[in-house]
Amino acid sequence: MLFGAKKAPDPVAAREALAALIMLIPVAALDATVAVHYGRVRSCLERRGENIGNNDLWIASQALALGCPIMTNNVREFSRIPDLKVEDWSSRSDA
Repeated sequence: MLFGAKKAPDPVAAREALAALIMLIPVAALDATVAVHYGRVRSCLERRGENIGNNDLWIASQALALGCPIMTNNVREFSRIPDLKVEDWSSRSDA
């Protein structure tokens, strides 16, 4: 997210908006449990020839470690990950 803020037309405003968002949403650290999930999932996907982007793999690993679903419109990629709950709210008619 910091990378995106840096590339924004107004990086200072984007950074301030990101700081405000971080105050509203708790940020969980990447810990050893997340790393274990990362290694397991990456190994599984590589064996099946179904790799995903490394950043998405870290996001999925964090969700697995926390027992949380992923909310995304990138269902195709995240649905390759065993045991990951994936929800796509972008296609809901009541959204």
